[in-house]
Amino acid sequence: MDDAVFTQYPIQNLLRGSVGATVGNAYLADYVQRISPQTRVTVVPTVVDTDKYTVRPQQGPKTKAVVGWIGTSTTFARYLLPFLRGLVEVCRKFGAEFRVIASPDVRERTEAAGAIFVPWSLETEIQELQKFCIGVMPLLDDEYVRGKCAFKLIEYGAVGIPSVGSEIGANSEVIRHGDTGFLAKNAAEFEQYLADLLTRTDLGRSLGLAARRVIEDRFSLSSQVDVMERVLRDAAESRIHVRN
Repeated sequence: MDDAVFTQYPIQNLLRGSVGATVGNAYLADYVQRISPQTRVTVVPTVVDTDKYTVRPQQGPKTKAVVGWIGTSTTFARYLLPFLRGLVEVCRKFGAEFRVIASPDVRERTEAAGAIFVPWSLETEIQELQKFCIGVMPLLDDEYVRGKCAFKLIEYGAVGIPSVGSEIGANSEVIRHGDTGFLAKNAAEFEQYLADLLTRTDLGRSLGLAARRVIEDRFSLSSQVDVMERVLRDAAESRIHVRN
């Protein structure tokens, strides 16, 4: 599980019939253990291939700063849009631009807020992320959101940039506040932390490289291979014991 799918689908019987479950964060692990204590649950965070997601090249001092967000039209409407105009205003104040990477159906709303729309494609996703200097991930708190696995923040960190994310759920597992980015409680804090990063390019670079190290250590494909091997071996052995 890499989302709180139990808020939309009845999965309790599936869990009770499982010897093992992998989940993306501690919140989801707690849910599995409440519903099915006998199921062996392992936290395996969402990962990226850090051989493909490489650190963005360092830009010259006169290069225009780019702040960005990537996501679906649904998450755009629910989570980014309520924050967007304020974030765009901060960018304008400090001579930066705000980009939204998403599907074409958000173009009109993106441009109406004063941001730049960039169409998402699998072929260009990493290249476009590497144009960001700072990534953002605002959220609004609810049961589904608390189960989200902070994939945007993982992508941002993988390309070596700092993030500002809502202090909700797995965001707090990815961002180390003040070391790899900032956790914001509300729109005002989002705007303040973004302003801090835009006025301190040296800070942004050091936080971004620290974020990359966190991704390599915890949220990379290579860091979780052995964990997944152990999960599958344990599940197979449990099945053999049940048969015997």
